[in-house]
Amino acid sequence: MTTAAFHSSPQGYGHLVRVMGEIDVAEAPRFRSALDDLIPDVPLTIDLAGCTFMDSTGLQVLFASLKRFSSVELLNPQRSVKRLLDLVEAHRAFTIRNSQQN
Repeated sequence: MTTAAFHSSPQGYGHLVRVMGEIDVAEAPRFRSALDDLIPDVPLTIDLAGCTFMDSTGLQVLFASLKRFSSVELLNPQRSVKRLLDLVEAHRAFTIRNSQQN
């Protein structure tokens, strides 16, 4: 098991959160807490480039963030995470893109 890390910084009038490591049942509460510490009702961008694994508990945190922030964008999901997002049709709820895209 890899301990996850979450780094947040301002982005415009919203937030950018970089996720590193694995988001599983052990780490999802820390992920939720990191998002709960942010000011709500502004745009949130979550950079998943460093996220090597995500299970359903991580997905629950992502979907819960939709209720708290004005918009949620997911950047740079790695192949395994992208497959999970595709499986649940997350593109219907989130903007998902690679940072090289406009």
